Amino acid sequence: MNIGEQLKEARSDKKLSISDIASTLRINKKYIQALEDNNFLLLPSQIYAKGFLKAYAEYLELDPKPLLIELAGYYKGVEESKKAVKPVMKNKKNINTQYLIYAGYIMIAFIAAALVFFSIRSLRANNSASKPINITTLASAAKLETKKVEAKKVDIKIEAAQRSWIYVIVDNKETYSETLEPGDSLSFSGKVVSVKVGNAAGVKISRDGQSFGNMGDTATVMEQTYRAMQ
Repeated sequence: MNIGEQLKEARSDKKLSISDIASTLRINKKYIQALEDNNFLLLPSQIYAKGFLKAYAEYLELDPKPLLIELAGYYKGVEESKKAVKPVMKNKKNINTQYLIYAGYIMIAFIAAALVFFSIRSLRANNSASKPINITTLASAAKLETKKVEAKKVDIKIEAAQRSWIYVIVDNKETYSETLEPGDSLSFSGKVVSVKVGNAAGVKISRDGQSFGNMGDTATVMEQTYRAMQ
């Protein structure tokens, strides 16, 4: 029995409609239907599919682990098909990624050199020609300036007014993927914080202490990225 058949049978046993499930879990009805039809490509992403399936299975009192394993197998098959069809595109993506990494290293080196240069010029302007320049002081000043530049972060607070699935990425690292209950709150800090929610009306966002209210409408999937101010 596949994923959709198990969900549909468990729902029928409990005499619940898709509308009942969508209303309780705050998940759009079309995503509930997609799970029961095994039409996972209609879901926003694999991350959302995992979150919706876990919440649905637990609500129906099913063990979500075997269902999630089967779902992972489905997406693995999809990815393998893509690799077989588009190997050249994958290589191009890797090359572009390496190029961006090298470019980042070059930019960091350039910024560090510029900081040292301007620190030397500033010290020369403030000291007489006969007074020697303290190289240790210059290095410390450049290091301090670099640290100040790198330390800038954005602080994000997430508050749940309604039940909603939350997925958070901080500085390109998956940090959180769970369902929040009303009254729950989370805080994240980083240079770039990306927030995805399954029920935009039930989630409030604050950035650096400033509240932006609800992210969107009820049972609507919403994604927002916040970056540190330069």
